[in-house]
Amino acid sequence: MVNGRSKKLILNLLYAFGANGITMLVSLLTTLVLPRFVSIEEYGYSQLYIFYTNYIGFLHFGIPDGIYLRYGGYSYQKLDKPLFRSQFWISWVMESVVVLISWNIFRLGASTIEKQYVFFMLLCAALVVLPRTFCQMVLQTTDRINNYGIMLIIEKTVFAGLILCWIFVRNLSFKTIILSDIIGKMLSFIYVCFICRDIIWGNIINIKSCLQELKLNIQAGSKLMLANIASLLLIGIIRIGIEYQWNIETYGKVSLAINISNFILVFINAIGIVIFPMLKKMPSSILPDLYQKLKMVLSVLFLGFLILYYPMQFIIKLWIPQYSISLKYMVLIFPMCVYESFISLLINTYMKSLRKENALAIINIISLVISIALTIISTVMLKNLLLAFIAIHIVYMLRFIIADKYLTQNMHIKSNNGQILFLCILFSILSWCLSIGQSCILYMILYIVYFVKNRKELIKAYNSLVNTIMK
Repeated sequence: MVNGRSKKLILNLLYAFGANGITMLVSLLTTLVLPRFVSIEEYGYSQLYIFYTNYIGFLHFGIPDGIYLRYGGYSYQKLDKPLFRSQFWISWVMESVVVLISWNIFRLGASTIEKQYVFFMLLCAALVVLPRTFCQMVLQTTDRINNYGIMLIIEKTVFAGLILCWIFVRNLSFKTIILSDIIGKMLSFIYVCFICRDIIWGNIINIKSCLQELKLNIQAGSKLMLANIASLLLIGIIRIGIEYQWNIETYGKVSLAINISNFILVFINAIGIVIFPMLKKMPSSILPDLYQKLKMVLSVLFLGFLILYYPMQFIIKLWIPQYSISLKYMVLIFPMCVYESFISLLINTYMKSLRKENALAIINIISLVISIALTIISTVMLKNLLLAFIAIHIVYMLRFIIADKYLTQNMHIKSNNGQILFLCILFSILSWCLSIGQSCILYMILYIVYFVKNRKELIKAYNSLVNTIMK
């Protein structure tokens, strides 16, 4: 019989999957449809905007992250509304000042009119995204996944609808793509303002008490924010190096390869959002065993994702042949989705639950230093695009190894990643050296052998997870 907690988990997963399913379809639109209807240069500028929007959230001083860590598992009704309301408005004022200063700095460095437009639209996006992030984090923290899901659906469906309209009237360009994205964000923000109206509108507390609470959230959240910045910059630094060393067309092709590799992470992130509040409520004594069981089940799932590369390559080559070079290099970084899935869903979620944000930040900073070094060598010194893609694979693999090793040692359990790393590396080598048919057959044989070899442990782990959730 399904109990209340299990029912809540299932419903949250359905909401998260539904919202992120739509997000995935929109990602498919931007990844496969946009390159078909705009030039490589126009696509490159649109991807430059999307790339920089990933970093907007780091202008909020870590306040939403602090709320996420400190209030994870709380009920929305039990939140101190005047306290949160005061933080919302003070943080929005602070963030707006920082955004305006940042924009004036970045626009001076814009070398073309197109880049000036990109940076101006980033300013507009930031003024919407930052306050929305505050409310969004409150919804995630208090397990209101349904409202969070609707917010995503509004943003993505509006964006997709406008893109289809621009295609229909034959006026699709990087400017209209960016405009559509901002309109989608604005309408989703209006929805969030309505849902969280008791947090946004009403009386506020005195500034002194509010600043004390902001200080606590910044102290907790800044470490997680730093970890997230370092995590994004792992590939961001290499992309910046490619954009600096080559032209916008090359950057667009590289972005397509990375976007396709990140395609699967949309669903993975959805599960992570649901799991965090659940872990916060569980006894710490069962977390180590739960980690091993989750890792066993997820390893079979994630390694199976790599098989998707082969039909995707065939479809993309027929649909947008001008990006065929992207597919060639994509095999080197496609295993990134495996490493990042483990990090995003399992390791990051555990570290947040165990309040190990310091260690998470240090691990990501170490990985970032490695990324910077490899970027300088591959893009600046050697000017070799192949090495730049290999660098991406190496950086994400090393981060996964270091983070998993730290977490397992902390929980006094064994870390065994040999088979996972072997299959990921072999996938890239086989796909680079052999034809698509040969590499597909060989990898599927290796995957089946891996599955059969671990089937008993997998069944045992799966049954244990089901029993834990159903309790």
